[in-house]
Amino acid sequence: MKGDKRNLADLLKNGGDSGVPDYIGAFPLTVEKHVCALEKVRLDGIERRKIVGGENKPKDDEAQLPIIHELKENEVWSV
Repeated sequence: MKGDKRNLADLLKNGGDSGVPDYIGAFPLTVEKHVCALEKVRLDGIERRKIVGGENKPKDDEAQLPIIHELKENEVWSV
């Protein structure tokens, strides 16, 4: 499941078997939400590592955040 890039056509070719164990679908919704949130954090960390390492350049919307979080927007521009 980790890093699974297959699409619906690939799954249908294999008889619809995703390779994910049946017990995974039996988790309560709260557990599934936690897993999804953790996966999002993991992916954000990978993106951050690429930006820090110079592999990716930050997007324009990512570069708009002020570095000094305590200052108001007009104070940031006056620094």
